[in-house]
Amino acid sequence: MPFDFLKNYTRRMRSVGRYSLLIQNIVSKTSWGSVYGIKSTDEQISLVFTVLLYLMEMSLRDENCTLDDIAGFLSVLDDVYLGNGWSYDTCRDLADFIVNTIICNEGRIMTFAARDYEEGSIRELTIRYVNNRAVDERNVRRTSYYLTEDGYILLLSTLEIESNMRLKVQELLFQMQLERQDYDKALEYVKGIFNEMRLQIHKVQEAMVKLRRNVLDYSVAEHEQLLKENLDVIADSSERLEGYRTEVQTKRRELKEIEVNLRELNEEERKKLKNLGAISEYLSRSLDEFQRIRNHHFKLKDLYAAELDNSFLISAVKRFSLRDKIYEEVLKQPALLGELHTFLSPLFRQDPEKIYDPARSTQLQRPVRGRREEEAETIDFDEAAWEEEQERLREEKRARYHACLNGILAPVVAEGEVRLSELCARAASEEDYRRALIPTVDTFKEVMVELIRSRELDIRALRQERRESLADTGEGFEVGAMILEVLDQLPDGRQIRQLIVERISEDTVVFEGIEEALPYPHLRTIRCSEVRVRGMKDGI
Repeated sequence: MPFDFLKNYTRRMRSVGRYSLLIQNIVSKTSWGSVYGIKSTDEQISLVFTVLLYLMEMSLRDENCTLDDIAGFLSVLDDVYLGNGWSYDTCRDLADFIVNTIICNEGRIMTFAARDYEEGSIRELTIRYVNNRAVDERNVRRTSYYLTEDGYILLLSTLEIESNMRLKVQELLFQMQLERQDYDKALEYVKGIFNEMRLQIHKVQEAMVKLRRNVLDYSVAEHEQLLKENLDVIADSSERLEGYRTEVQTKRRELKEIEVNLRELNEEERKKLKNLGAISEYLSRSLDEFQRIRNHHFKLKDLYAAELDNSFLISAVKRFSLRDKIYEEVLKQPALLGELHTFLSPLFRQDPEKIYDPARSTQLQRPVRGRREEEAETIDFDEAAWEEEQERLREEKRARYHACLNGILAPVVAEGEVRLSELCARAASEEDYRRALIPTVDTFKEVMVELIRSRELDIRALRQERRESLADTGEGFEVGAMILEVLDQLPDGRQIRQLIVERISEDTVVFEGIEEALPYPHLRTIRCSEVRVRGMKDGI
């Protein structure tokens, strides 16, 4: 190639096309001024990118993002910043207009014609910013939107640098801020590391979806590039992130020792301690994302090989023309119509009905007569009674979680710490305590998993978050909110300022003879690692 600086020109034009197609869609629509009163092109572009940033935030959280969610966001945005006085219906129409008409181009494929100087041809680059999927919200089928790889790159390139150096640069800047002890900026950079890993996972997931749809639309070059990016991320990220987390935890311990042994921390030191806790949490989440990237990397390789094998099998199928093999032959000999069923019957052959289902052999079988009578019954649905029943079930579930956590935290408040083996010994000797500690096996397992995963819980921060948050915890088990509820009800429980959960040995603690009622009465055994739960009180 005579001009080396024109290599990878299509990649450059793809970045240009992401902006060009979106801006072209924005400025070509006349509804901005006539319907919504937004006449300035700058304001139009700014509003579309604002909605894209909201979509990216929801995508990074793996939360559903429907048009109603976007309309609510626009309504709050208008009340706080824009001041256009839009009603909710107007915000709903504007959300549909921005997402479906502009960003999704009314469902039509968007292409950007870019010249490829290496091959001497014009390439049509397909660009798509947003994808959607069907979700169930309160038993209602809704459409949820999320960003594609093009959407992520478009937004990240407005702030972060382009290319595969983003993650390494983020880590370098994060390390520099740690050395300078500027933990505010270090927290921002560790968030960037986490976001980069989430983006890589989304890229792999989109590639897997593309492979399942049609392996021929997924080129070898794309596959090699994605695998190379995965390897760049997982080459030594685990060791570096683990080293950063160890360093951050050491700095946290130093500050805590000052607070415990020497003096009270000043405002700046408390802020540093809070930021170090947030940094440690993001590093732990980044390590989890690193593990997901490694798992997805091998899944992608296996899926690609399997889909290629399937494509070869499909290409080996012999095909024939119905017109030549059937229609023309029938015209020559009409008497063959009487035997046509012998040729076509294999096409309509169905799978044989199951005679024996092994899965049902372990299920409780009902008499056929009783089942038919139940099926013939007329059901009178009472919505109010159903809601009352659901509320009762939720309260029973919360009561089980509350009793289990109370059985763990009560000894911690009284004694300062407790080991799982001590709880096991007490449960073996006291039947009432065992039933409270282990209402069901699943409840006990979920509580212990959440406690071990949390490791260190700042009770003060949780109380501050509860005061500032108006969100409902819903039906699920949220460990922080339930711990606060239990501690508030225990004598001296409000003196606890921190909970530390740690594995202390490889010994196995065994709870034997745990009664379970469902799906049939039986006994179960629980095996856990030895865990210690410590409570740090004020003034200690």
